[in-house]
Amino acid sequence: FAPGGRAHGPGIHPRDVWGALTGPARGTVRIEGRVLDQSSGDPVADIDVVFAGPDGGPGETTATADASGHYAIDVVPGTYRAFVRGDGVISVGNASWDRLPGAADPDAAGAVNDQLAPLLRVAHDQRGVDLGVERAGVIVGRVLDDGGRPVVGAAVRTLGGGGRRPVLGTDVVETDASGGFRLEVPVGYYALDATDADHAGLAQPDGDPPMVEVLAGETSTIDLRMASGCIVTGHAVRRDGRPAGEGAIERGLGGSDFAPAGRLDADGAFRWTTVASGDVTLRAWPWKSPPAPGQTVACHDGARFDLTFEIPDDAPDLAGRIVGADGAPVSVAYVDIYGMSAGTMNQQERGDADGRWAVYALPPGDYAISAHVPGQGVAWTTASVPGPEVVLQLSGTGSVAGEVTGMVDGTLAIEVDGCGVGGGAVGVDRQTVLAPVSGGRYRVDGLPACRLAMTIRTPGRTLQTDVEVPAGGVARADVDVSPPRAKEVHVHVRRVDGSPAAGALVMAFDPDLGGAMQPRAADGDGEITLDAHVGEVVHAFLPDGSQMGQDQVSDAPGDREDITITLEDMSGFIDP
Repeated sequence: FAPGGRAHGPGIHPRDVWGALTGPARGTVRIEGRVLDQSSGDPVADIDVVFAGPDGGPGETTATADASGHYAIDVVPGTYRAFVRGDGVISVGNASWDRLPGAADPDAAGAVNDQLAPLLRVAHDQRGVDLGVERAGVIVGRVLDDGGRPVVGAAVRTLGGGGRRPVLGTDVVETDASGGFRLEVPVGYYALDATDADHAGLAQPDGDPPMVEVLAGETSTIDLRMASGCIVTGHAVRRDGRPAGEGAIERGLGGSDFAPAGRLDADGAFRWTTVASGDVTLRAWPWKSPPAPGQTVACHDGARFDLTFEIPDDAPDLAGRIVGADGAPVSVAYVDIYGMSAGTMNQQERGDADGRWAVYALPPGDYAISAHVPGQGVAWTTASVPGPEVVLQLSGTGSVAGEVTGMVDGTLAIEVDGCGVGGGAVGVDRQTVLAPVSGGRYRVDGLPACRLAMTIRTPGRTLQTDVEVPAGGVARADVDVSPPRAKEVHVHVRRVDGSPAAGALVMAFDPDLGGAMQPRAADGDGEITLDAHVGEVVHAFLPDGSQMGQDQVSDAPGDREDITITLEDMSGFIDP
């Protein structure tokens, strides 16, 4: 029998993976693992496991985890996105960088975004494919207008979460006939946002969006009130009257500075809103185009404006192409431009279907230019304006493999954080890849060829490392996910003036996992002994919050360590 419990066909060697796929399994392979609480490592029972795909297709294959959190699922070989559906826990993922801000989208309400889920490449039977989930809570309430009437069909969303969003789209919802809404998100603090056709957004009496705390397994209640606000709609057109296409609506920041504040649709239409009063200058800037001249409106509650932006026929200041490692054009890829000398500026652009890009309104000077295309690698170079055409050639992809200490069979969740290439840094779309561990070894393919910064997660451990990934090759990165070594830590807390901080509150915690932390009081000499672990942060503060400080438990040999923390004055950060 094969490791997954399947019989091999006649004449098939146990290590002949592709031969095994043609055996009695009839083209399917079995994936087994557990559903685990990402923070505690505890199993999560009676929850549906979903494999979306294969290879970006619309299908789903599901199985249910048993009382021990174990699941088994049969799928055809291919690439899948794996997540869960169930009560009280949630699959979350790293959202791609939102290059252009926009209002909550009603079409996204409750819509599964499996691109947020971790990626798993399946070729043969695999055990130990564990899926981490986070504990969730619920936010409920109603959306009302300024007269207290329910607002039906408003799009409500949470903002925050460090760029991590629920795969099931439960952080965006459309209000029902009573104006009611229900959101399910991971534990944390969130701002709320809402919009509908008749209102600019949520009322903000104190100038800040409404906030809510979400606790595991609990329901938080908050009602939201809409404001009529200021709504600006219109179109961006070419000089011949054709729609300008997709791009940005930008808001003036003063002087000649602007920043993205909204989006142009494919037909050049836009809708921009604010609940603040005062003069606002807007302009349209489509992709691969110069910006339109700005127009100023006087916003106040109830104001409505319709604007038309005409895009001029200027020549680009910098142009080029983006190609893959094989030299073929790469379509609709984003390019980032960073000013490197005095008087320059930063921009972003998007290439067309032929991989051509052009940058406008770019001051003369020196620039760094970079790009990342998932599955094709990264590129980085420098250029001067004015200057010749720039060709960005992507690096291709490679693999990372190694030995795992502290895990024989299981799963590493590997997050791609950033890339260094050609002497510069390249921002990348954050993605998570599941790397099954078998016999204490792992391998993950399709990573960008570069000096790759990775975060490696298991339930209970978070590690960070860099590795040079060669194009078409394999980089070695051994990983130690053993439980952190325990230490008895004797803490000496000193005030700003150096005197003992009697009664200071002290706690040790893992900065990556967080969790409930119960501080303990130091004695009359400002001393206390804690049970901690290597890598944990020891945080100390006075009860009134006026002084605080911290240090980290080192990996020095031994099972005992002395730490002295001298507090810093925080009184200037405390509201009177």
